[in-house]
Amino acid sequence: MFKSYTTSIGILECYPNYCIARVSVPLVTKEGAKELLQCSYKHFGNKRYVLISDRKDIYKVDSQAYKFVNPRKIVGIALVSENEKVKSDALEKQKLFDGAFGFFENMEDAIDWAKTVVK
Repeated sequence: MFKSYTTSIGILECYPNYCIARVSVPLVTKEGAKELLQCSYKHFGNKRYVLISDRKDIYKVDSQAYKFVNPRKIVGIALVSENEKVKSDALEKQKLFDGAFGFFENMEDAIDWAKTVVK
């Protein structure tokens, strides 16, 4: 089962227990994050899931955006990138999320991790 949503900051692909955000803007503002997260909350309802951020295109996330993350619904965040700068930025942002957090160099590993986090 797969459903895709288009938001002002990119595409959100939703699967049974995780979603993949493919952002197409250089900066995710708190308003953009709120829009994307509202989309995922509506899709998953009360179900717990993992948000996977595809960082193939390098972008920054405003720290205020993490205010909209509901840890009762989003139980894990995975970042996927081969870029070391993205990884170092991710380590700083990890402090803003009270749940499972992972950094991966490929999407397959992130998806495998997401499936174990939701169980």
